[in-house]
Amino acid sequence: YCQYVPEQYIFVKCLLKHSKEIDLKHQRDVNEKNAIDSEKYIASNFIYLDWKQFNLNAPFHLRTFAHNDFNDLVTHIEWQAIYKKYVDSEHEVPNKDELRSHINSFRSYKKIANIVTFLIPFREARRKLRKKILERISTRFD
Repeated sequence: YCQYVPEQYIFVKCLLKHSKEIDLKHQRDVNEKNAIDSEKYIASNFIYLDWKQFNLNAPFHLRTFAHNDFNDLVTHIEWQAIYKKYVDSEHEVPNKDELRSHINSFRSYKKIANIVTFLIPFREARRKLRKKILERISTRFD
């Protein structure tokens, strides 16, 4: 494993450049202090936007990557909750997070695709069918 994943590297280097303390030895160095400090830095220095807010579509390979469950993705509304927690307690956070709902729905469909294709004995045929199913599913989320 690399010391950090790319996003962590950029984040850590940005913090160090601005004399912020962070004790993150490697990408799996997870503890409560690092988590809280990271959330504080994120809330006060960054704005997380969803793909549509950038007027972009997620790349197809990202949406259909078999092992990508999007659990670690932070939506704009989830970022707003972090912002409210650490920066502005008066900030209004919408109740409904449509992107998170889409992600959860997409994850369910991916599980079904994996189960259905698991029944196919030939590896290459299984991969091709899973890819077709995921292509069809992903168009629902554009």
